[in-house]
Amino acid sequence: MKKTVLFIAILVFSFWGYSQSNENERMAVNVVMPNESGLPLEVSNMLVNKMTQILNKYNVSCGGNERFVMTARIDVTSKDIAPTAPVKISQKMDITFIIGDIIDNKIYETLTIEALGIGDSEAKCYIQAIKGIKPANFKNFIEKAEKDIVEYYTNNCDRILKEASTLEKKNNYDAAILKLAGIPSMCKECFSKSQEILLRVCNKKVENDALTTIRKARNVWTVRKDYQSAEEAIEILSTINPHAKCISQADELLSEINKVLRNKEAQALAAEKERWEFTKKQYEDRRKAQEQIRKDRKELISRALDGISEIGNTFIQAKIDNINRW
Repeated sequence: MKKTVLFIAILVFSFWGYSQSNENERMAVNVVMPNESGLPLEVSNMLVNKMTQILNKYNVSCGGNERFVMTARIDVTSKDIAPTAPVKISQKMDITFIIGDIIDNKIYETLTIEALGIGDSEAKCYIQAIKGIKPANFKNFIEKAEKDIVEYYTNNCDRILKEASTLEKKNNYDAAILKLAGIPSMCKECFSKSQEILLRVCNKKVENDALTTIRKARNVWTVRKDYQSAEEAIEILSTINPHAKCISQADELLSEINKVLRNKEAQALAAEKERWEFTKKQYEDRRKAQEQIRKDRKELISRALDGISEIGNTFIQAKIDNINRW
């Protein structure tokens, strides 16, 4: 049991990027861009990459939080088009980075950077400007946002833990884990309180996912109970966490599949043997019938020949006088 708990803890923390031993870790923030930003897709992707680069520099986990986000917007302040061939566009812009609470709709920190981009299209102007942004300029921005987020967890820890426990009772394990995993390790007291609940929820999630997987595999197998459905069921069962306590149920299903298929093989062999015996008997019966026909035909001809021989002798005897006249 202890090994199972330890395994799950390692799995969860490595996935979300949280660990008590990592003192340099700060917080978890999701990087997002609004769907209606009005920016070309390549520009939006470039901004996401830049924000991820910034967060990584300051040991901030990108993702694993339901609440806090980092986003950005671009406001063009001036635009010049040079009458050259090809056309050159020069744009001055303000690129504003924001960290806030998306649930409470609250902005924590903003940082606006003036930038210049030149290119033969607006998109290339944006991209050049974004490339010129230096993550080193975001130290104070990150630290202030971090302070606000720590304060949020400090003031709301009991409520967060209660919400996670409620989600656990409703079997909404993913949402509970997301809520608990968002608590940064720097919030030592709240982080420590969350670990017992987190490990318990993770254990339940592993068991629940495993049982769901076993039911899915059984349903696939039950439909036809043939080799194809067996392969599909085994493929599904292979995704189960081997540390799940209900793994024995998966083993039972495998044993059932194996038994049924072995019986099918035995039945198939028996049926095949029966078909062969029947075919062989048909052949032997035909041979016997043909042999009997040959015997009957030979006897018929023999009798016919005997009759003909007698008739022939009688005929010759009747005509013997003719020979005498020769």
